[in-house]
Amino acid sequence: MHRSWILYFLLAAASAWAQSTATIVGRVTDPTGAIVAGAKVEARNTESGFQRSTVTTDTGDYELPLLPITGAYSLSVAKEGFQTQEQTGIVLQVDQRARLDVTMKVGSLAERVVVEGLAPIVNTESGAIGQVVGNKDIVNLPLNGRNFAQLATMMPNAVVQTGGTAGSTTVSVSGGRLGKTEFLLNGISINEQLFDGVAIRPSVDAIQEFKLVSNSFSAE
Repeated sequence: MHRSWILYFLLAAASAWAQSTATIVGRVTDPTGAIVAGAKVEARNTESGFQRSTVTTDTGDYELPLLPITGAYSLSVAKEGFQTQEQTGIVLQVDQRARLDVTMKVGSLAERVVVEGLAPIVNTESGAIGQVVGNKDIVNLPLNGRNFAQLATMMPNAVVQTGGTAGSTTVSVSGGRLGKTEFLLNGISINEQLFDGVAIRPSVDAIQEFKLVSNSFSAE
């Protein structure tokens, strides 16, 4: 089976979902470690006011998909018989699947426990290896010809080639074939089919985040 590598780009001025969003997942338990089913879980973007909510399943699990990555989030969990738990300062990255498990404390629903500022979220949800580059680095790095594809060289074993009659830009990772690299812009493929390169080259000033993912196949 051939492996593939994916490069994700998010335009700062674009309003798109797909790979320009992130997902928060987790499990809600009580102080004894028992699962808490039917708890309301809500994520709120503190800048835009965007909200998405769900309830925990019979196994205490929840999932909040398609969260726009612009701005920080707060996550609140509430259920009768427990204090409302809230975590703030959650910063998501493009295509991230962040896991936030919550332990509820017994008490009144009107009581609120707020945890401010979280440690960086460690990826435990997939075996994908990737690196995210933010807008500040994208704009300030000395890119050859202001070609955003050069950012791929920040990841080990990535080689960027530009040339040919059409000046096509291709990326090879860990010795892989050029045709096995997929370029996505706001979740939409922008591969150039004839030369296996990228068909659209947005200005580096317009790119909010850049991510290169290798070994992106899940265990399933």
